[in-house]
Amino acid sequence: MTFRISSLLYLTLFTMLVWPPYIGIRLNLIFIQPFKLLLLAFLVISSINYLVKPSYLLSQIKDLFKSTIAKWAICFLVFSAVATIANGIDSNAIKFISNSVILLLLCMFGGFYFEESKHNCSPLVILAVIGGLLGLFGTLEFIAQSNFLKQFAVISKDKADIALMLAAASDKTRGSYRSQATFVHPLVLAQFLIMAIPFIYLSCKQASNTKTRIIN
Repeated sequence: MTFRISSLLYLTLFTMLVWPPYIGIRLNLIFIQPFKLLLLAFLVISSINYLVKPSYLLSQIKDLFKSTIAKWAICFLVFSAVATIANGIDSNAIKFISNSVILLLLCMFGGFYFEESKHNCSPLVILAVIGGLLGLFGTLEFIAQSNFLKQFAVISKDKADIALMLAAASDKTRGSYRSQATFVHPLVLAQFLIMAIPFIYLSCKQASNTKTRIIN
């Protein structure tokens, strides 16, 4: 069961990075994307899995909240809630708070499964593969001087959707074309590649060493 949930976690993270956030289906107030559906499935299955063994979940949470990162996460949630209430509660504020809670739950449950996994290097390898693919996609996009994915974007009258598409359409800035791959903005792709490139290098170096040992 743990392996299957871990696989779902990897699939969720993969979809989160690869699927363009402006491509989906809007049903009234809900904007449906594969990442959100996978995330919901992961959180539901994880919750059920831990509810059948509550003592283990409590011990994991106690260990987690002894860390500095968890304390900062709680402070972030409290600050977000206070700022939201002080500024006035509306649909955007509720969406922001709910997204923050859901993503922190993903980090918490995901951390538990990463810890239990026998293959702790898997997330880094996956990050390297995704980074390589998105880097290649961005290069092709730059050569073609076109965003291939805009044609599949949602057509909506919703202000949030329009704002998202305007950001996604901001390809040409500062007088030159900047590729964005599957991300909303070119700078987000750049930030992701800054994280991914060191892992790509390490993965390639490790693969090279393995090949050398096999030959020897």
